[in-house]
Amino acid sequence: MKKTESNGFTSLISMLSILLAFVVVCVICVAVLVRLGVMNVDWLAPVSSSDDKPSQTLPSEREMSGEMSEIVLDETSVRRVLSELPFYDNFYAKIYATYIGSDGPGGIFKIESYDVYRDGAKYKIITYNNHMQKIRTLICDGENVLIKDETTGDSRAFPVSDGFTFYSEAPMPDFSVFKNGRYDVDRYFISGDEYVFICTFPDMKITDEVRVSIETGAVTLFKSTIDGRQFYNYELFTFDHGRAFDASEFAISE
Repeated sequence: MKKTESNGFTSLISMLSILLAFVVVCVICVAVLVRLGVMNVDWLAPVSSSDDKPSQTLPSEREMSGEMSEIVLDETSVRRVLSELPFYDNFYAKIYATYIGSDGPGGIFKIESYDVYRDGAKYKIITYNNHMQKIRTLICDGENVLIKDETTGDSRAFPVSDGFTFYSEAPMPDFSVFKNGRYDVDRYFISGDEYVFICTFPDMKITDEVRVSIETGAVTLFKSTIDGRQFYNYELFTFDHGRAFDASEFAISE
């Protein structure tokens, strides 16, 4: 090999060595940046096997907003959660309720709707008939309660007492029966964005379907049947929690 050819070959090898070293340094730098989270390069990402995939959140671990951070679907937790509803003490709710009975020649079929306002110890409940006409207004300013019959215009006011509370007057479902008698949780599962609970009074042949919003913790549906026949249906149409009420919202004036 001639000397000029040898020198040319040596120069080529040197250039290739320098280029290779540069590429190696670049790859190391990129890998460090990717590991630090500064860069994201798909071809450096490791290929995951099916065994390496992150496990999905189980339905029983999904969160429920409100005062409860989460609900695990077991009977003890279901009883505790239902007995503490509603979670909020500041909200507006629009509610529809249907009452079905068998007394009388034609039976009983009554539809009512309610506007429910609550701000801590203060609350207002307006009841409408099936023609959306006001039939009753109840206002509590925290110290006194006013009840007004909207059909006659008659009203009466009296001090707040333990026997006349928001929970006793609001049309929202009350699950205190868990503490006072045999009320069983038969089934519980998640359907869409709701928890669904099937509860029964075995001795009375009553079955209740209760649906609770996962997002708000509010009861969206409460349906009761006795011996297979429906006699009560409650539906939540609007639920606005954390609402800022005007000071006059709960003012009492006879």
